[in-house]
Amino acid sequence: MNIFLKLLISSLMLLVSFTAAFANGGTGKATKYEVTMLKLELCTDAPLATEFDTTCIGAVVVGTGNKVFDIASVNVGASVGQFISATGLPVGTTFKYAKPTFSRQFKMTGSATLSNPTCYCRSETSSTFDTTKGKYKSEQAGVCEADAATAASNAEPQVLYMQDIAADNITCEDASCSVTQATSYNRTTLSYLNIPLLGKALENPPVGQTYVSAIYEIETPYTVTAVAPKVELAFGTANGFFADSFTDGGSNDLCKADLFYPMVRVRITD
Repeated sequence: MNIFLKLLISSLMLLVSFTAAFANGGTGKATKYEVTMLKLELCTDAPLATEFDTTCIGAVVVGTGNKVFDIASVNVGASVGQFISATGLPVGTTFKYAKPTFSRQFKMTGSATLSNPTCYCRSETSSTFDTTKGKYKSEQAGVCEADAATAASNAEPQVLYMQDIAADNITCEDASCSVTQATSYNRTTLSYLNIPLLGKALENPPVGQTYVSAIYEIETPYTVTAVAPKVELAFGTANGFFADSFTDGGSNDLCKADLFYPMVRVRITD
């Protein structure tokens, strides 16, 4: 079994928010970016009928479990190497796509500088969701600090959830989510963004589903030989934290934390 993984941290990698509200938003470095991987499949093809279509033709599972990876860590390679096994792939089969399935729960530490209104937003451990709306319909609050250095220094690990795409979501104004604003939640389409590392398709999961799948194009189609291949994954987290600023209708400037399309590069070689 030959498994390689590279952690790719580059300021040249553009990450974009799951939300449609870019006007007051901004990104910052994620010093922690925990993802729970449930399955990784290789696909001989993918119909990609829409950008929500994650159908995987000729699927072969090369990783399964419930494994948490901090993709902002320099030591992530060893953990992912234990998750993936490329032995036993059918010789002569050509794989063109990879399909990861992962939990919609993430843990992130980060901060971002925002304007209109000005806020140096950071992640906050105590921030939670509205128990009535639920975790997938509540955009959680961050904390506005006095300056960027303070925000970066005080940033705490925050559990965040990929939101349902729906018109009846809410934005939390405080950590306890006791005060909220109505939100119609959407995400910018992959076709509009046109950034290959964001993937070819991302599932629009049914309301309340706890996991989501995506389709990524393998950098170069790979045909299996008698030798177990090397499977290489690369991640980018330099702009991994997203936040958006808003007001409570009065004089208080607030912010919310949100998630990004996962950026993944998949390469398979002998």
